[in-house]
Amino acid sequence: SGTANPGTGDIITITFSFTNLSDDTMRMNGKISMDYSDVPILCTSDCLLKDKKTGKIYWAKNYSLNIYEYPDRIEFEIFGKFYHPDYGFVEVSTEEPFVIFDGDDWPSSGILLMLGANNTRAKLEAIDETQCRIEADTDGDGVYDWFSEPLDWSDLHTYDEIEISGSYVQYRTFSDAAENRYQGWLSFQNDGRPIKNADIVNIDLFGPDQEKVDITVGDLWRGDYYFGGWNPDDGQIYYSGPYTETGYSSFFPEEEDLAEGNYRYQAVTRTGRILSQTHYFPGKLELEFVDSATMSSEWVNGDLKLSWTLPDPVGPFDQVRVRLQSGDQIYLILRLANNATEVTIPQEWINKVKQLSNAETMDWYVLLYEYDSTTDNQYARSHSALKAIDDWDPTVPPAPPGEIENPGFEQGETGWSMGKTQGTYCTFTIDPDAYEGDQAAKLTVTGAGYCMLRNNTLIPIHQAGTYTFSVYAKVSGDVDHITIALWKSEDPDVPANTPVGSIRPNTFSGNYEPFQLTVDLEAGDHIRLEIGIDNISGISSVLYDSLKFVIN
Repeated sequence: SGTANPGTGDIITITFSFTNLSDDTMRMNGKISMDYSDVPILCTSDCLLKDKKTGKIYWAKNYSLNIYEYPDRIEFEIFGKFYHPDYGFVEVSTEEPFVIFDGDDWPSSGILLMLGANNTRAKLEAIDETQCRIEADTDGDGVYDWFSEPLDWSDLHTYDEIEISGSYVQYRTFSDAAENRYQGWLSFQNDGRPIKNADIVNIDLFGPDQEKVDITVGDLWRGDYYFGGWNPDDGQIYYSGPYTETGYSSFFPEEEDLAEGNYRYQAVTRTGRILSQTHYFPGKLELEFVDSATMSSEWVNGDLKLSWTLPDPVGPFDQVRVRLQSGDQIYLILRLANNATEVTIPQEWINKVKQLSNAETMDWYVLLYEYDSTTDNQYARSHSALKAIDDWDPTVPPAPPGEIENPGFEQGETGWSMGKTQGTYCTFTIDPDAYEGDQAAKLTVTGAGYCMLRNNTLIPIHQAGTYTFSVYAKVSGDVDHITIALWKSEDPDVPANTPVGSIRPNTFSGNYEPFQLTVDLEAGDHIRLEIGIDNISGISSVLYDSLKFVIN
């Protein structure tokens, strides 16, 4: 329904109403209205969207756009409320209008703000027509404490590009006969990135006659590990990594006996997309396993040499694999030729495993694989028993200086993001008045408030010890104090919001002065650096340069 000017034919207002508008996955009720009678053009949506498979309902209430049209661009503001059934409401507003120039696909400027419970908030800011960034105040204290790297607009056009990156139906033979069992696996990637548990809502397996196979799907597994493979052309091992894998194991009842034929996995994503992958499975195929009594490890000038004896007679397998793991976590996978009886792992890669694992002990085992050559389906596997690596020493070399990205700001703002308390007006610029080199970072604050810089990428701590964060600073204006601080997280995917230590110098000479903060850290910590300025009034600034973060 709507209104129009009968003389010109121009639409003045129009409303689209819909009830039970649906496809196979979603059902929508609501309306969308547009008002062209004034400037700006107003577009408003009130919609309920129900996920048919989960029954969950999503809601947009008074979700609106103000649209301004100009000869060379459009500008728009967003405001309203959005409800997610798992996370609740956010209030949406625009701190600065988004601007899209003719010929561009994405905004070149603008800031979108989302306000959640307990005064928590997140904002999306356009850097230019190709990139944006996200910042968040995760604890509601008014300080943005989580910062993304610059993100490409083009990577954000959809949130569901999930595909099955690998799967199998497999019979496994263990050294302990009581553990023999069928098992399956599906790994997923979302546009090349690891998935989250909420990305997949259902997994089924169908047998040769399209009957549903009785399986139990395990929890989402995520592993970060290195991997390597045998190069048949030169007989050498090549390495890559680290690699992040996410996916689900499927377990079959112990009494199950799978018939030969094609088996099809079917997965449903959170948006209702249906993914499938089919494999041929030849039925129960038992492979002999490597006897752990024949497995041995020795250190040769820092390299780790592993050796074993293959079953006699050698079974019909295509590949030998060696894995290093601690507990249930895998840290290194080596894929070898089917006649391999030893492998030497260079010290460089052993150090990488130590850095990745921080494990006091490390086990290894040998697996034999049989493949369907036409589909690359791993349909049979045998496992040796786990065996401890002799004389494993978890100590790794100290983290080298220079893990701070762009510590002297010679590459401009690369690697750093500015944060501020609510209501503070400040700027982050690059200045030629440097302590060393040609450039320094400059924070300028107008009026009262606190402004800071934080590194975009957390620094991993590989070895426990005492660390020193040092920086040179030059202050001008009516500054209350500057801040040198460290924050940590024990998970690289979780914002570093736990304070480690800080100093707040408040006496300055007007020249570059060294400041340093010393703290004790544990292996497995991930560190965020903070350098800031707290202003009283007027205009004040601080220059930061020559940052270092080293173990003592």
